[in-house]
Amino acid sequence: MFFFATKAAAQKQFVEGEIVYKVNISTNSLNVKPTVLHGTMKLYLKGNAVLKQLQLEGGYTRTQLFKLQGASYTFINLGDKNFALQNDHLEFEKTLKQCSHYVLQNESPELKSIAQFKTFKAQLDCNHLNPFTIYYTKEWRINNPYLFETFSSFQYLPLEYTLQNADGSIIHATLERILSMPLDNSLFEIPKEYKIISREEYNAWHH
Repeated sequence: MFFFATKAAAQKQFVEGEIVYKVNISTNSLNVKPTVLHGTMKLYLKGNAVLKQLQLEGGYTRTQLFKLQGASYTFINLGDKNFALQNDHLEFEKTLKQCSHYVLQNESPELKSIAQFKTFKAQLDCNHLNPFTIYYTKEWRINNPYLFETFSSFQYLPLEYTLQNADGSIIHATLERILSMPLDNSLFEIPKEYKIISREEYNAWHH
């Protein structure tokens, strides 16, 4: 019993702060010449609010804001127009449910260190979808499903993983740092210069 109590005490819960990954995204389409883009993915968490920022070389940026049991938005910049596009919450919930149950297969400690963490390696099988290899640490627990929506029920901090998206692109992410620290509430608010619009309004304006 003493051993398990010691392990539990050493584990930390991530409830507020910043997680940063180095990412490589490669296209895998018959209609597009294969390319690889490099960049960073920054995840910010404060209570139930999550802000995600994907920044790739060439100036591409995608920012998303999520709030549990509330609306979520994708920030879009078109010329001098700034929009906060309301996401389809029901559609996003379907994405979360894709990994409502997972099985860790062939879990084993790994000799390599990622971002100075002792690493575990396993195959993660989510609801009988295609399993993928994940490296992770048990030092940090994650309890917000919006941080990693494609494997939302996984509760340990991912250190490295590769996923294939529905459009055929492949994303490879490696942890750069995790910082547990207070964040300003304003980070999780829609900037004043952004207009909130629905998907229908956006499609009508854009086309």
